[in-house]
Amino acid sequence: MDSNKIREFRTRISNLEKRDKEEFLALLEIMSNISFFGGIKKTNCEYAKNEQCSLFHLQSDAKGKIPVASECRIPSCDSRYNHCHVEISNITCSFCPHWTKVQNDIKIDQEESLRGR
Repeated sequence: MDSNKIREFRTRISNLEKRDKEEFLALLEIMSNISFFGGIKKTNCEYAKNEQCSLFHLQSDAKGKIPVASECRIPSCDSRYNHCHVEISNITCSFCPHWTKVQNDIKIDQEESLRGR
């Protein structure tokens, strides 16, 4: 092979390695943000109890169908039937739409109370 081809191959390999590193760093940053903000949600959510979401009641057969469903471990659970709950993590809490709605409702209530003063 001539030296131009070898230089071209080295340049292409170098560009591929650089792109892979950049993609890895972007993915790492996204996952860090998801974990961080999901952790905040999980800590402040009234439905996060004993590492399960008390908001979602699933039928007991969901355990075999949904990987994140497991037997109820919430001592204060008010459900009277055989059921299970969704296991929570920072990632599942990060994507929870209910928590965002609750926070928006709280913000609206605070703004209305300030206007009423």
